[in-house]
Amino acid sequence: MMKHIIGQAIYMIAITLVILFAGEYFLPEKDEIVNGVPISFNGYVRTGRSADYAGNTDDDNLYSTTLYTKKIFKEVGPSRHYTILFSTFVFMQIFNEWNCRKLHDEVNIFAGIQTNYISIAVRFLETLLQVIISQFGGRLFGIYKDGMTGVQWCICIAFSVGTFVVRLILLFIPEDRLLAYGSKELDPLEKRKSVLAARRSASFKRRASIPQGAVTIAKNE
Repeated sequence: MMKHIIGQAIYMIAITLVILFAGEYFLPEKDEIVNGVPISFNGYVRTGRSADYAGNTDDDNLYSTTLYTKKIFKEVGPSRHYTILFSTFVFMQIFNEWNCRKLHDEVNIFAGIQTNYISIAVRFLETLLQVIISQFGGRLFGIYKDGMTGVQWCICIAFSVGTFVVRLILLFIPEDRLLAYGSKELDPLEKRKSVLAARRSASFKRRASIPQGAVTIAKNE
């Protein structure tokens, strides 16, 4: 399990950082002008970052090509760049939930899925709600007014499906090459006996600490 936790975390963090800091170089965008502000440059999304790497902002600049200033936000609303970032991150979690159905390196994560209709219903509802939020959430959820285009949706889903690919790769890594925890098997009945014994010991110590005279007076009363 440890290798899957670490491996999936590395993949998701990497994809999130790539979209955040380089999305404007590969995420396609249609040519459109909203309230006099172009939302794409050279066929790619306008960056959604409001500050440069040094922390500098240019809030009053409506025509900045390198920052998503406050004035641009006021005219256009939430950026498409961050809409794709948010949606991709959430869908990676949803897809990885399917990976979590199997914990012992089973290849087929969908085996036996037909026996758990509640799980299917929950996943379907999660996916449906996220699609609605990512496409129609608007300012309430920090989503671009028109959601995402078809191509952007395909990129989002492709990155999410990548969690399945990562899991298959991790299957080839031997468990004994990684740190192990929780490998010792415990008898739950033995653990319960230990707890009861500790309680009896604590009760005995409390009784022993009470002076004998106090016990006698209490009985007389």
